[in-house]
Amino acid sequence: MINKMNKIIVVVGVISMLCCSNSGQGSKVLSDLGSDKEEIISEGLFFYMIMPTDFRIKNIDYLIPLLNHKNIKIRHTVTGVIGDIFLDYDRKEEIRRTPLYNKKRINFNDDCIKASTKVVPILIKQLGDANPSIIAISITAISDIGSLAKDAVPQLIKIIENGENELRAKAIIALGNIGSDAKDAIPILEKIATSGNANLSNLAIRSLSEIKNDLILH
Repeated sequence: MINKMNKIIVVVGVISMLCCSNSGQGSKVLSDLGSDKEEIISEGLFFYMIMPTDFRIKNIDYLIPLLNHKNIKIRHTVTGVIGDIFLDYDRKEEIRRTPLYNKKRINFNDDCIKASTKVVPILIKQLGDANPSIIAISITAISDIGSLAKDAVPQLIKIIENGENELRAKAIIALGNIGSDAKDAIPILEKIATSGNANLSNLAIRSLSEIKNDLILH
């Protein structure tokens, strides 16, 4: 009974927060993100993640200070949340190509570009973090951001050259998602594609295909 009641409370809370966002009153979420109490920040992040994508991208500035938080778990979560924002935009791209959504898509794309200039340099810096989990989630976020994270290419190549296999695999995938702007990685990817590591080889072949196909289109 208690578990059922807890679920009801969560659902009601989610609906309430979504209503607040739609009426332009999502300040509670943003206020929670600025709290000095970790449990309140975590709650704020939960509700931030279920807000409409437009709300999240336009208020990404509230996440940036949390990338330097003393709590590794919060840093990890925030990095993932940032990647998800751009991933959600990418998922909606096909829908937004229709004339009905044309104007909104252009505005939203501008917001994405502005947001990427703020977060990508920080994510690149995190690729040199002492904590492997932060490096891994940062690569994933860069992969989700895609072509807007093209400045990360040199660092991703370094990870492929010197990193652990798990991080190398993530970096290879990220380069494929960045597309034609990752053309400088073609030599190292071609080398891996013919290596004895089947997993990395398959990933490299796929990323090479993504990069080269994108180069043809551009």
